[in-house]
Amino acid sequence: MGSTRIESLIAFTGRQQAAAEKGITLDARAAKDALLVAGDCDVLRRAIGRIVSNAIKFTPAGGVYVAAMHRPTGEVEISITDSGVGMTATEISSIVEPFQ
Repeated sequence: MGSTRIESLIAFTGRQQAAAEKGITLDARAAKDALLVAGDCDVLRRAIGRIVSNAIKFTPAGGVYVAAMHRPTGEVEISITDSGVGMTATEISSIVEPFQ
């Protein structure tokens, strides 16, 4: 386990081209101060990368994907928003399973 800056976890490396081909803007916004995240950085990066890829896949052309980091209680919060079609209640319940 290590720690890394939150900005490096949400870097869209390798995904900008896929987004650009669909006319999607990728926008990452971090808190004003540097936020460090402790944990398995590779697992965190893969999890966030899968969500970014999913947002690109289901967001229509012109849609905007935003990842915003906040620290309301000293913890890091990653909020992901896109203008895609959304998920059903069943799909949402399946995503709360532990990441493998």
